[in-house]
Amino acid sequence: GQASLTPISTDALQAGDKPVATNLASYTQTANIVLYLDYASPKTAKFATANNAEIEQWLAAGYITLEIHPVSTSTTATNDYSKRAANALACVANSDSSHFLAVSDALLAAASTKKETTMSTAALQALVTKAGVTSTDVTSCISGYRYASWVTAATQRATHGGLLNANRKSLTTVPLFVVDKKVYTGKLTDNAALTTFISD
Repeated sequence: GQASLTPISTDALQAGDKPVATNLASYTQTANIVLYLDYASPKTAKFATANNAEIEQWLAAGYITLEIHPVSTSTTATNDYSKRAANALACVANSDSSHFLAVSDALLAAASTKKETTMSTAALQALVTKAGVTSTDVTSCISGYRYASWVTAATQRATHGGLLNANRKSLTTVPLFVVDKKVYTGKLTDNAALTTFISD
């Protein structure tokens, strides 16, 4: 049958407020996965190719919770796609959270495993729409780059001692895969090893 996935909303933060880590004590019957993803990174694309379908099967079965943090570690003066992709996800999370996972999946499916992905803002908007988002608020948010400063701040926090629910202080590589606060340090494309890590 069709699984029903439920986004868990949290209160918005005011500018300058520090994020509050999810209280994992509320989720004792699941493996609680936290992912930090840069959607332009070929490493993220390779990770998704190897593991995404199975992770979502576990999610649909109720075995795991999934928390995704989009970051823009690969943004440069010549390619700011990772920042625009993270902004797009923030727009969806804020205005149409039920489609967040579908949009994340669409971004991962469109990503290159060989080089850093790039995409125009118009193409990014089209991808989001194809993933099921019909909200004009999301469209204007993406084109207006509404959460660009948030993406910059969130990436800065993650890379400078502000990781949440992880036994590591800073993000040094993407993707970062964490289960119940423990960072996975194995090969990210080794699905068998990743599955064992989650099971353990």
